[in-house]
Amino acid sequence: MDSRLTVVLWTVVLVFVAARVMFWLIARLSRWDALAILYPAPGPLDGRRFRFQYVEFRRWLSYNGCVTITVNPIGLGLSLTFIFELSHAPIFVPWEELRATLGKRFGFTVVHLAFARLPDVKLTFSRRAFDRIADASGGRMHAEDPRALDPV
Repeated sequence: MDSRLTVVLWTVVLVFVAARVMFWLIARLSRWDALAILYPAPGPLDGRRFRFQYVEFRRWLSYNGCVTITVNPIGLGLSLTFIFELSHAPIFVPWEELRATLGKRFGFTVVHLAFARLPDVKLTFSRRAFDRIADASGGRMHAEDPRALDPV
């Protein structure tokens, strides 16, 4: 075999392996893997889809433009574009397992989503994205203002 072809083939294999390791590590650091175990999607989801969304996990790990959010009467689904699917199984969370609170990030209003069975993981959406989710939920999801809950 030609040595240049060998180098190209080994490079492709190494890039593939490195990408798989990197995607696996991102899933672990964001805790997507733990959410997928606790809230596995039952299969392809019906509902309103919002593709190419921006979502932040644990206040520091962002999935920029690669998240598909599915909203239906039962709950909220999260999945990633095909390149990430090998290490990020789809998630489906029933509405009663979610709690949304308003927050601020760099002066902008955001919404933090907390999961009942994994409370240390917070998912952050822009207010605009969350408003579309809340609207599609048919009133099942709304964001609480934590300042309104604190006694003065």
